[in-house]
Amino acid sequence: MKKKNIKKKNSQNNFSKLSVFQNQKYKFKKKCPLSGKGAPVIDYKNIKLLKRYISENGKILPSRITSVSQKKQRDLSLSIKKSKKFSIDIMKVILLENVRKVGSIGEIIDVKRGYARNFLIAQKKALFASKDNIKEVEKIKNELNKKDLDKRNSAKEIDNVLRNKEYSIKKLSTENRELYGSVKPTEISKVIKDIEKLEINPSMIQPAEEIKTLGIFNVVLNLHSEVQSQIKIKVESQEENT
Repeated sequence: MKKKNIKKKNSQNNFSKLSVFQNQKYKFKKKCPLSGKGAPVIDYKNIKLLKRYISENGKILPSRITSVSQKKQRDLSLSIKKSKKFSIDIMKVILLENVRKVGSIGEIIDVKRGYARNFLIAQKKALFASKDNIKEVEKIKNELNKKDLDKRNSAKEIDNVLRNKEYSIKKLSTENRELYGSVKPTEISKVIKDIEKLEINPSMIQPAEEIKTLGIFNVVLNLHSEVQSQIKIKVESQEENT
């Protein structure tokens, strides 16, 4: 009887006694998706692969989530950093309004992450193209088109007021007519507001060239994706005492 009991004990499965102190060979491990036969090669040019291992915030996903081995995680990290010089820094967005040279309402586009966050999303011109956001935009697409039409009509009215007008800005300058600092879009926006009582966002103001000297300069106003206006800025010398 004693011999039978001994046999039963020996026949117990090794895995029934697992603990954190046991040998590594008995521990359950998830297979690394980037190791073994048929595994994809980690390459900084393989954007599609690298995107799987990057979060929405642009950070590399930890190995505890992806089950990637330490060696492959290092290779991934190096490839992702290297690929940022190419097109990995891309975000999918869905447009809430027509944007000049970018796309139209409801269109899903790939743009650089910085442009998406700092301009399109910040200016409420787009949303991150998640499944929920795409469904929501589809529901309100007609409403968005009506709003865009109102904005276009408003932009045409502003164009009628501003087109080809000349505005003066005084700046300190050297004897060679060079300015102590260039004329910024914020300064142009302020002049228009003071004179015309119209709000023009500095991001809409696009000088034909950087304004660094005295003289008259052409400036384009991107009032709407379909409406552009043009004004002239006359930069005059300012007396130091004024």
